[in-house]
Amino acid sequence: MKYRPSLVINVLIPTIILIVIIHLFLFYQSYNYYKKIIITQKKSQVDHTLKELADRLDSIKQNIEIFGKTISETYDLFHPSKRNLIDLLKKYLLFPGISGVGFITPQGSNELSVYIWQQDGKIKTNNLAVWYKRNNLNYTDRLWYKIPYETGKPYFSKPSPNDAGAKKFSSTYSIPMFNKDAKFIGVITLDLLLNWVDEIFAQLTAQENIDYTFVSKNYSLISKKGNFLVQDDKKYLNSEYKECINKTIIKIDKSKNLKDKFDNGKDDFTLNNSFPKERISVKVSTVFNGKAYLFVFLNENVILSVLKEAICYQALTFCICSIIVFICLYFLLVLCLNPIKKITNCIKNIARQDFNTDYRVKPVTREIEILNRSIRIMQLRLKHYFDNIADNTRLNTEMEFAKHIQESLIPEISSKKQDIDMHWILFPAEEVGGDFCNYVTFDDGYLFISIGDVTGKGIPAAFYTTVMITMEKLMTKIYMPLSDMVKIINSEIIKFNKSELFISYLTCSIHMETGDCSYVNAGHLPALILKSDGQIIKTKKGKGTFLGIFEHIEYNEEKIKLDKNDIILIYTDGITEAVNENNELFGEKKLIMLLEKCHNLTSKEIIDKIYSDVIIFRGATPQSDDICMLCYRQK
Repeated sequence: MKYRPSLVINVLIPTIILIVIIHLFLFYQSYNYYKKIIITQKKSQVDHTLKELADRLDSIKQNIEIFGKTISETYDLFHPSKRNLIDLLKKYLLFPGISGVGFITPQGSNELSVYIWQQDGKIKTNNLAVWYKRNNLNYTDRLWYKIPYETGKPYFSKPSPNDAGAKKFSSTYSIPMFNKDAKFIGVITLDLLLNWVDEIFAQLTAQENIDYTFVSKNYSLISKKGNFLVQDDKKYLNSEYKECINKTIIKIDKSKNLKDKFDNGKDDFTLNNSFPKERISVKVSTVFNGKAYLFVFLNENVILSVLKEAICYQALTFCICSIIVFICLYFLLVLCLNPIKKITNCIKNIARQDFNTDYRVKPVTREIEILNRSIRIMQLRLKHYFDNIADNTRLNTEMEFAKHIQESLIPEISSKKQDIDMHWILFPAEEVGGDFCNYVTFDDGYLFISIGDVTGKGIPAAFYTTVMITMEKLMTKIYMPLSDMVKIINSEIIKFNKSELFISYLTCSIHMETGDCSYVNAGHLPALILKSDGQIIKTKKGKGTFLGIFEHIEYNEEKIKLDKNDIILIYTDGITEAVNENNELFGEKKLIMLLEKCHNLTSKEIIDKIYSDVIIFRGATPQSDDICMLCYRQK
């Protein structure tokens, strides 16, 4: 037998697959939805922070430029002493974010070149001219001096680690000084501590996911981690940073792409090509009136790691809960389906005709209880059916036997009487019926034919037909007029007619040589005679009524002449009262029209044609009444 999975498996497996697919889709949609929200919020925070940084840096720049102009004008007008100059410079160390201030005149001049700075809470002073001369160095080659001297414009150096440690950065801002004759007289330098940038970025959550950099249009770019990023002009690349080139997070050959994107007006883009395994988003802002850029790098993979962990935790929780639910569902299904298994076994045993064992099971649901009760009722009814099936079979056998007896009472057309053109049919609506016909031939050339219809159907009517045929056989042995014979039969029927049934009856006596015909009609349909010239004649109805109703009643005998090849047809109302699907009757008119076309046919052919037309007319409508016909052609 081919293996078929149980109902529990058929329910659980598709349910598990469907739930897993739905939740995978929901997890995917949730991840994309919250990913978009988190990245958008993070970028919004970065935008706010960049604006705050840009505003602060621009404010510092403005203050520094005012400071430089003040120092330059004071020096040009008053030529303060070294002591006064140092006191003046010390005031600017009080500004937040300034770690050192320098006043540097051209090297070799007799002017002052002093630098003061804070270290360990103390203010220290150094004469740069003396320090550089002692170390055989020339500060005029330094970018913080060279660029303002050559360009006449302020210089903002690249952020770089200061002496306090590699995690703190500073940048030098140098401003050229000119006298009233616009002659270059030196530079003022301010070392700006940029550790406050970390403090501002600390306002963002997950600070470890963010990296920021400064870059001017001409100078190198350094991240807070101390790695070299971009160098636009290698002429100004100091040797101390050359070793960092191989440690860049953005390669030199990619720097142009970064700058081109920003120059094209993009302030938010992704560096997928530079980081194939990472997704790095870049936010850009300008500072110092567009002279420098501030870049912020967001590693989306790191930012979304918390979300991924949350999704994984949800997935794990879902799996655990699903396993628990599926286990509970399994046992619940088993609990609910166990009665069905028992009921299935019950049905199998019922199919083996085991109707005595009570297979009732404990119901767990109302549906099971109804099913159990229905099967028990079916079991009892099948038992009752099989208990009675033997009786029904015996009854059917007896009915078949009764039908055979009823048909055998009507004699067949024997081979000795082939010179008689006669044929008859009898089709009861049930196994046995109340229609009958009969014929008897005599040695003197007479033919006795009869037909009758007992009211009702079934066994009671069949009993009367047997009685009628038996009495006919007895009465025809005694010569007497037909009217007397019918009268005697009526009297005998009345004696035992406790069921109050009655019989329509028509009998004829025909001389087969001369065609002389006498007949008696006791409430039956008139016979139809088809003359040799095609004319249809109906016999008279007579004065008598049905048999079995009134005892003292006279039946008159009528006579008619049958010519050669005349045809006489006697029949019951099962022909004319046949009903089709439209509730229409076959009718006597249709029967007469049909008989008119049968002049050249034999009796058997006429009977067969009429019966087949009735069957076709009736269609799918079942037979509602007994059918009986007898046809005779005069030779």
